[in-house]
Amino acid sequence: HSDRQQQRRSPVFTSSLLFTFYMDHGLDKSPRGRSTEAAAQSGSCAEPQEDYEKAVICFSRAITLQPEQLYVSQAEAYLQLCDFQSAAACYKKAWLLEPGAFRDRLAFIYYLQFVFYGCHFVSNPHTLFINVLSALYPSLACLTAAGHLTDCLQLVNDWMVSDGPTSDLYILRARLHQQLHQVSQCYRDVTSALALNPSCPAAGALLQQLQRAGEQARQKSVDRAVSGELPEALCMINIALENCPRDARLYLFRGILYRRLKDFTRGEFQLVLTYNDFAVQCFSRGQYAEATLLLNKAIEEEKSQAGLYLNRGDCFFKQGDWCYALVDYQQAEEMMRPGDPAVRLRLAVLHNTLGSFCFQGGHFQEAADMFSLAVQYDPSAAQYYEKRSKAFRKLQNLKGARQDLICVLILDPTNEEVGASSCNLSINITKINKAPTDDSDQSEHAEVVYEPTGDGDHGEEPPAGTEQTPGLAASLVANGDPNK
Repeated sequence: HSDRQQQRRSPVFTSSLLFTFYMDHGLDKSPRGRSTEAAAQSGSCAEPQEDYEKAVICFSRAITLQPEQLYVSQAEAYLQLCDFQSAAACYKKAWLLEPGAFRDRLAFIYYLQFVFYGCHFVSNPHTLFINVLSALYPSLACLTAAGHLTDCLQLVNDWMVSDGPTSDLYILRARLHQQLHQVSQCYRDVTSALALNPSCPAAGALLQQLQRAGEQARQKSVDRAVSGELPEALCMINIALENCPRDARLYLFRGILYRRLKDFTRGEFQLVLTYNDFAVQCFSRGQYAEATLLLNKAIEEEKSQAGLYLNRGDCFFKQGDWCYALVDYQQAEEMMRPGDPAVRLRLAVLHNTLGSFCFQGGHFQEAADMFSLAVQYDPSAAQYYEKRSKAFRKLQNLKGARQDLICVLILDPTNEEVGASSCNLSINITKINKAPTDDSDQSEHAEVVYEPTGDGDHGEEPPAGTEQTPGLAASLVANGDPNK
């Protein structure tokens, strides 16, 4: 019985912080200070008797007399009453008096609030609002409440790596970027969320918020430019571009500002960016000829940007001008770092397309050469080996056809077309001869036996000739640097 009484007298949440603020700072000895001390002592006496309501009243009276003290004691009394919201409010007031001193305690209170009530959002000292995901991840709630936004960002990045990106995680990370004043990253995550879920209301609302901020910054920039404050106008247009990096008007206006500031080098480059950005919009609408003309103007102004040649090559590719596309891709290849995948994948697709047309026209040797170049630029694509195998079969190069078909089976064992081709070309690896020969230094090779099972080589239809790798058309994205 005595144990149960002792258990009832035990506070719900023990705290080493109880009254520490009061004991450390003390109270002044004026009449008001003595009244405050009496009220505080009454509250202190009420707590051991489990009369937390009286303790809250006494501490409230003491705080009314001297509002700069006793917030911690009142917060702990609210905590014993499980009034987490009031406890957090008191600790925030104490935070203002002693910044950073109660970070851990605030995190603990927010954690309890989530455990007991399952709240859908939490507001930290930086007024960051987190959605229902925080209720599922208390660690995020604690870090957010404690103000560790960088740690929150790292935590969300880890989730995206382990569980895969979702629109909710992109929005969560976008809000964190927004609170950290990383506007460009915020815009990128919002667009990624909309790409995964175009009807996501949170992403749409955040995008509209960024667009409003960009428009306000643009209008302020115009006002500053009209009044002759050109450096301030340039700062505001840069802010607008961070919020809306795909608005071509902003690049054009920034170019005008550079010209008025007599910074002609930057002004010319802004004109190039404007041409490129308008070309992006034309390309996305299927206006490939107009996009090509704009990129021609951009290249006339700036011939050292490899991204412009890549973009114009994409336009030529969509119009079927294979030779012009090849010239632009090769020009970009010379200007970019060796082995850059952006240009190598394009060259592989282009040579594959040219090889398909050669095969269709009966020029099998030229087709095999084109497919070989495609393999050289992208050796991981099984379809290039498969098409070259068909060209080799037309040329009666059975050894090359066998080797390519083996590569296809290694790279893509589930390929249905290879299964159909195996009806006409049966591959059996019979032995591996490891004995050295007199006329060659080759010590190991695989012998492949060709067994014709019919005349299925006749009347074979070539594959479609205009394949694209994913992201080829999406390469025309101008976020300030044409190389992107």
